Parts: sequence; C-alpha cells; structure tokens
Amino acid sequence: MIRFFLPLATAAAMLAGTAASLSAAAADAPKAIRACVACHTFEKGGPSKIGPNLYGIAGQPAAKVPGFGKYGEDMKAAAAKGLSWTPENIAAYIADPIGFLKAATGKSEVRTNMIARIRKPEERAAIVGYLQSLKD
Repeated sequence: MIRFFLPLATAAAMLAGTAASLSAAAADAPKAIRACVACHTFEKGGPSKIGPNLYGIAGQPAAKVPGFGKYGEDMKAAAAKGLSWTPENIAAYIADPIGFLKAATGKSEVRTNMIARIRKPEERAAIVGYLQSLKD
C-alpha cells in the first residue's frame, strides 16, 4: 500500500504547487506551461528554482540569466558556441533537450537538467509564444 501511496501523494503535492506557481506566473499562460513551472518561474524579477527564471529569455544568449549558476556543462558549452534562444531554438530544445544539445555542442554524449519533453507541436508553439510575450 505504501508503494502506491507515496507516488500519489508526491504527485498531488507537485500538482498543487504547479497550480499555485502557474497562477502566480500569469493568468494567460498556456496550459502547456504546466510542464515547466515545477522548475521555472516566469515573472519579471522572479526567483530561479531548479531552472532559471524565464522572463525575457526569448532572443537572449543561452546560459546567461543573472543570478542563476546551475547551468550544466553542456549548456555552457552550447552557449560558448553562440547559442541564443530564438523561437526555433526554444522549440527544438523543449521538444528534445538531449538531441538539441548534441547538435548545439557537436558532442555525441550530453547531459541536461531539463527533464520535460514537449512532444506536441501546438504545445511547443504556445510555450514559445508565451515566452516571447514575457518582455518589457
């Protein structure tokens, strides 16, 4: 019984936190962003979590969010090669983080802290559009 209860309790706690974070981020955020709120925040000046705050990230160089020092070595390597967060790069990264970093770094083996994969093109487009809207 405990084997099943703990995962359910953990999932319920995560969903409760996700809903609160989503409402704090913005009321007009797409539903697809729910996959992101466990690790990221979206409000201007908001804190970083496991991942960086994503306000204003669209169009910016990768691995450069002020105050966030937890970038993985492969993300830093991609940034050193000039990676920036264009709409196409954001969409490709959230679709397949490992495949994207392999291509961006030229390495056959990479690691990333990004665990979500947004498989549906329409969800990726909604997330990209939302991230592009987060600017001054």
